[in-house]
Amino acid sequence: MLWDLLLVTLAKGVSAAAQPVLRWRARTEGPRQRARIADMPTTPIAEAHAGIRVRIAGTVEALRARAPEPSRTGAFLVRDGSGAAALVQPASAAGIYASDGSPAARPGAGTCVDVCGVARAVDAALDRELADGAVRLVFAGSERDPLFVLHR
Repeated sequence: MLWDLLLVTLAKGVSAAAQPVLRWRARTEGPRQRARIADMPTTPIAEAHAGIRVRIAGTVEALRARAPEPSRTGAFLVRDGSGAAALVQPASAAGIYASDGSPAARPGAGTCVDVCGVARAVDAALDRELADGAVRLVFAGSERDPLFVLHR
């Protein structure tokens, strides 16, 4: 019983001591990530491959969903100048930022964006938002491979 109390007290102490460091890290990581993204070259969507971190650029398009109700995930298409498109699922995005670096809302149709993340191939069982087969890549962030959407 005494050991339990000691371990719980120790855990609370370690947690309290780590909070300032974790808050500092959270404040400084966003600007560092945006600087790294700004230095990445833009890859055309047609040349992007699944499993590799890339930065794509294009215009947001409304999603033509199979289901009659709109997508609850907030997913949208990004189409580049060549006509190639990628599905972006920002529900798990690590960050959506405006051009000045401040946090921003999900981009609307017609907005020019850069998307930086690791794409995966389309899976019909997972990507029910897609109505046609024109999209071959999906950007959906994870803890290991975060997704960043930047308004231009």
